Amino acid sequence: MYRSWIVTVFGTLAAASLACGCSKNKDAAKSGDTPPAEARAAGKAKAEAKKVTREAPRARAEEEDGPRLVQLWSTGGLEVPESVLHDGARKVFYVSCISGKPTQKNGKGFISKLSLDGKIETLRWAEGMNAPKGMGIKGDTLYVTDIDRLHAIDLKTGKITRTVKEPKAKFLNDIAIGPKGRVFVSDMTTGLVHVLKGKKLEQFSDLSALKGANGMLLHKGRLLAGTATGIAQIDLKTGKSSLFVQVKDFGMIDGLQAYGEDAWIVSNWKGRTQIVRKDGAVTVLKDTTAEKIQSADLEYVADARTLLIPTFFHNHVTAYRIEP
Repeated sequence: MYRSWIVTVFGTLAAASLACGCSKNKDAAKSGDTPPAEARAAGKAKAEAKKVTREAPRARAEEEDGPRLVQLWSTGGLEVPESVLHDGARKVFYVSCISGKPTQKNGKGFISKLSLDGKIETLRWAEGMNAPKGMGIKGDTLYVTDIDRLHAIDLKTGKITRTVKEPKAKFLNDIAIGPKGRVFVSDMTTGLVHVLKGKKLEQFSDLSALKGANGMLLHKGRLLAGTATGIAQIDLKTGKSSLFVQVKDFGMIDGLQAYGEDAWIVSNWKGRTQIVRKDGAVTVLKDTTAEKIQSADLEYVADARTLLIPTFFHNHVTAYRIEP
């Protein structure tokens, strides 16, 4: 009981802190027949998958010392969630749902809208995409990558207002909004970073030597990109890139978020989330690789110390508070 009380308090505090920061299981129709046990079990499982759970985590931290994770809530019922983005102005989270395979052009992809405490406000808030992934906000527009396209979505209506196609793109992934509202987009397969100019995406930087370009972040005047070698920095004037922080034995950096001044939270798709510091020191926050639960393009809300991890094929977004 005490543990449940603690988690409930954390969930309430997190929602309140986020709000202040800047940044369907209907009852079956009654009848005289009792449904088969299998049907009852299936219905229960479906309901459980869709509700927001607030349970004490089985493993609060991967290490005894240093920052650790305390689970706040976990929201199911999503369809291959790839990325989470906090909208501080509107006090919501957006979740890009692939609803299929990462490169499948099936037109089923959508964006969900979640409240700050993890409730699904609108499951299919924006639709008509193939496999949406990274997102970025510029004014009243939400930009979303979609394999070989970039969509602009009106944040007031959830409607796609413009789509820019890049014929040479293979796997457009994440987005960073730079100074003067420039929109930067990474391509994990080609290793290129593009910038939106008018009605087209132009090549801005080449990170192929670092084995790809995935998660992106504008931090302290630097444009950073996660690669399979580590965190790269890109000159905003020239587009020249270099290795900024080497991250060994980790694989492709998917999620990339700042954690203080000289540290970053990174995730790889297979399921590992860790803090990496500029000197190369590492703190593992969570590793669900063995359970085959992915950790895709995460979000970190610094004011509330809240980390949100989209679990891809596990179809959940789980929120944690990072405890020092």
